[in-house]
Amino acid sequence: MNTKRLKQLLHMALAVALVVVIAQFLSINTALVRIGFAFLPVAIIAFLYGPISAGLVWGLGDFIRAMMFPMGIFHPGITVSSILSGVLLGLLLHKKRNPNTLNVTFAALSIGAISLFLTTFWIAQLTVWGNPEISLSAAYATSFASRIIQAGIMLPIHFVGMWAICAKKSPVSGQIESLV
Repeated sequence: MNTKRLKQLLHMALAVALVVVIAQFLSINTALVRIGFAFLPVAIIAFLYGPISAGLVWGLGDFIRAMMFPMGIFHPGITVSSILSGVLLGLLLHKKRNPNTLNVTFAALSIGAISLFLTTFWIAQLTVWGNPEISLSAAYATSFASRIIQAGIMLPIHFVGMWAICAKKSPVSGQIESLV
Protein backbone atom coordinates (compact mmCIF):
# COMPACT_ATOMS: atom_id res chain seq x y z
CA MET A 1 0.00 0.00 0.00
CA ASN A 2 1.49 3.33 -0.98
CA THR A 3 1.84 6.16 1.51
CA LYS A 4 -0.81 8.33 -0.16
CA ARG A 5 -3.49 5.63 0.20
CA LEU A 6 -2.34 4.89 3.74
CA LYS A 7 -2.62 8.57 4.64
CA GLN A 8 -6.12 8.71 3.12
CA LEU A 9 -7.16 5.62 5.09
CA LEU A 10 -5.77 7.13 8.28
CA HIS A 11 -7.63 10.40 7.69
CA MET A 12 -10.85 8.52 7.00
CA ALA A 13 -10.49 6.42 10.17
CA LEU A 14 -9.87 9.55 12.23
CA ALA A 15 -12.89 11.22 10.62
CA VAL A 16 -15.11 8.21 11.45
CA ALA A 17 -13.99 8.43 15.08
CA LEU A 18 -14.67 12.17 15.09
CA VAL A 19 -18.14 11.65 13.61
CA VAL A 20 -18.98 9.22 16.42
CA VAL A 21 -17.60 11.46 19.19
CA ILE A 22 -19.06 14.70 17.84
CA ALA A 23 -22.48 13.18 17.12
CA GLN A 24 -22.72 11.53 20.52
CA PHE A 25 -21.06 13.97 22.89
CA LEU A 26 -20.91 17.39 21.23
CA SER A 27 -24.43 17.70 19.85
CA ILE A 28 -26.97 20.03 21.40
CA ASN A 29 -30.19 18.16 22.08
CA THR A 30 -33.49 19.77 22.95
CA ALA A 31 -37.01 18.39 22.95
CA LEU A 32 -37.54 19.42 19.31
CA VAL A 33 -34.12 19.81 17.76
CA ARG A 34 -30.73 18.12 17.59
CA ILE A 35 -28.01 20.52 16.55
CA GLY A 36 -24.94 18.59 15.54
CA PHE A 37 -21.56 19.22 14.01
CA ALA A 38 -20.72 15.68 12.87
CA PHE A 39 -20.91 16.87 9.27
CA LEU A 40 -17.62 18.78 9.68
CA PRO A 41 -15.21 15.79 9.53
CA VAL A 42 -17.26 14.40 6.64
CA ALA A 43 -17.05 17.71 4.78
CA ILE A 44 -13.27 17.71 5.26
CA ILE A 45 -13.02 14.19 3.82
CA ALA A 46 -15.40 15.19 1.00
CA PHE A 47 -13.19 18.18 0.19
CA LEU A 48 -9.96 16.17 0.28
CA TYR A 49 -10.91 12.74 -1.08
CA GLY A 50 -14.29 12.90 -2.81
CA PRO A 51 -17.74 11.31 -2.70
CA ILE A 52 -16.94 7.63 -2.04
CA SER A 53 -14.68 8.38 0.91
CA ALA A 54 -17.12 10.89 2.39
CA GLY A 55 -20.05 8.48 2.02
CA LEU A 56 -18.07 5.71 3.71
CA VAL A 57 -17.02 7.98 6.57
CA TRP A 58 -20.53 9.25 7.33
CA GLY A 59 -22.11 5.83 6.89
CA LEU A 60 -19.57 4.04 9.10
CA GLY A 61 -19.69 6.82 11.67
CA ASP A 62 -23.47 6.63 11.84
CA PHE A 63 -23.48 2.83 12.07
CA ILE A 64 -20.77 2.68 14.75
CA ARG A 65 -22.52 5.33 16.83
CA ALA A 66 -25.83 3.47 16.52
CA MET A 67 -24.17 0.24 17.69
CA MET A 68 -22.15 1.81 20.52
CA PHE A 69 -24.82 4.20 21.81
CA PRO A 70 -28.23 2.86 20.76
CA MET A 71 -31.13 5.29 21.01
CA GLY A 72 -33.99 3.01 20.07
CA ILE A 73 -34.28 0.64 17.15
CA PHE A 74 -31.56 0.74 14.50
CA HIS A 75 -32.93 1.56 11.05
CA PRO A 76 -30.52 0.98 8.14
CA GLY A 77 -32.35 3.64 6.12
CA ILE A 78 -30.99 6.33 8.41
CA THR A 79 -27.47 5.07 7.68
CA VAL A 80 -28.30 5.10 3.95
CA SER A 81 -29.31 8.76 4.36
CA SER A 82 -25.93 9.45 5.97
CA ILE A 83 -24.09 7.70 3.14
CA LEU A 84 -26.08 9.63 0.53
CA SER A 85 -25.34 12.92 2.31
CA GLY A 86 -21.62 12.14 2.35
CA VAL A 87 -21.63 11.23 -1.33
CA LEU A 88 -23.42 14.47 -2.24
CA LEU A 89 -20.96 16.49 -0.17
CA GLY A 90 -18.11 14.79 -2.02
CA LEU A 91 -19.67 15.51 -5.40
CA LEU A 92 -20.19 19.17 -4.55
CA LEU A 93 -17.07 19.99 -2.53
CA HIS A 94 -14.25 17.74 -3.77
CA LYS A 95 -11.24 19.85 -4.76
CA LYS A 96 -13.35 23.01 -4.82
CA ARG A 97 -10.65 25.37 -3.58
CA ASN A 98 -12.26 28.78 -3.26
CA PRO A 99 -15.73 27.51 -4.17
CA ASN A 100 -18.47 29.70 -5.42
CA THR A 101 -21.37 30.34 -3.11
CA LEU A 102 -23.56 28.11 -5.27
CA ASN A 103 -21.54 24.93 -4.55
CA VAL A 104 -21.58 25.46 -0.81
CA THR A 105 -25.27 26.44 -0.87
CA PHE A 106 -26.17 23.30 -2.85
CA ALA A 107 -24.10 21.19 -0.45
CA ALA A 108 -25.86 22.66 2.59
CA LEU A 109 -29.28 22.39 0.94
CA SER A 110 -28.70 18.81 -0.21
CA ILE A 111 -27.81 17.42 3.21
CA GLY A 112 -30.63 19.48 4.71
CA ALA A 113 -33.09 18.06 2.18
CA ILE A 114 -31.94 14.49 2.78
CA SER A 115 -32.34 14.98 6.51
CA LEU A 116 -35.70 16.71 6.18
CA PHE A 117 -37.33 14.40 3.65
CA LEU A 118 -35.60 11.02 3.60
CA THR A 119 -34.52 10.68 7.25
CA THR A 120 -37.94 11.92 8.33
CA PHE A 121 -39.45 9.08 6.26
CA TRP A 122 -37.27 6.52 8.07
CA ILE A 123 -38.25 7.98 11.44
CA ALA A 124 -41.91 7.80 10.44
CA GLN A 125 -41.43 4.13 9.53
CA LEU A 126 -40.01 3.48 12.99
CA THR A 127 -43.00 5.27 14.53
CA VAL A 128 -45.49 3.13 12.58
CA TRP A 129 -43.65 -0.14 13.15
CA GLY A 130 -45.59 -1.99 15.84
CA ASN A 131 -48.36 0.63 15.94
CA PRO A 132 -51.02 -0.45 13.42
CA GLU A 133 -53.35 2.37 14.46
CA ILE A 134 -50.92 5.02 13.18
CA SER A 135 -50.71 5.60 9.43
CA LEU A 136 -47.37 6.25 7.75
CA SER A 137 -48.61 9.55 6.32
CA ALA A 138 -49.71 10.79 9.75
CA ALA A 139 -46.40 9.78 11.32
CA TYR A 140 -44.50 11.46 8.47
CA ALA A 141 -46.49 14.69 8.79
CA THR A 142 -45.91 14.81 12.54
CA SER A 143 -42.18 14.11 12.22
CA PHE A 144 -41.84 16.54 9.31
CA ALA A 145 -43.39 19.39 11.29
CA SER A 146 -40.86 19.06 14.10
CA ARG A 147 -37.87 18.37 11.82
CA ILE A 148 -38.45 21.43 9.65
CA ILE A 149 -37.37 23.55 12.63
CA GLN A 150 -34.15 21.55 12.88
CA ALA A 151 -33.52 21.92 9.14
CA GLY A 152 -33.97 25.69 9.40
CA ILE A 153 -31.48 25.91 12.25
CA MET A 154 -28.93 23.57 10.67
CA LEU A 155 -28.91 25.17 7.19
CA PRO A 156 -26.80 28.23 8.15
CA ILE A 157 -24.59 26.04 10.37
CA HIS A 158 -23.93 23.69 7.44
CA PHE A 159 -23.27 26.61 5.11
CA VAL A 160 -20.79 28.37 7.41
CA GLY A 161 -19.02 25.13 8.34
CA MET A 162 -18.55 24.04 4.74
CA TRP A 163 -17.53 27.50 3.61
CA ALA A 164 -14.84 27.58 6.34
CA ILE A 165 -13.51 24.24 5.11
CA CYS A 166 -13.40 25.14 1.42
CA ALA A 167 -12.81 28.90 1.18
CA LYS A 168 -9.33 29.88 0.03
CA LYS A 169 -8.95 32.72 2.52
CA SER A 170 -10.17 30.65 5.46
CA PRO A 171 -7.47 29.79 8.03
CA VAL A 172 -9.11 26.38 8.39
CA SER A 173 -8.78 25.42 4.73
CA GLY A 174 -5.05 26.08 4.69
CA GLN A 175 -4.56 23.66 7.57
CA ILE A 176 -6.78 21.06 5.90
CA GLU A 177 -4.88 21.23 2.61
CA SER A 178 -1.59 20.70 4.45
CA LEU A 179 -2.88 17.27 5.53
CA VAL A 180 -2.70 15.86 2.03
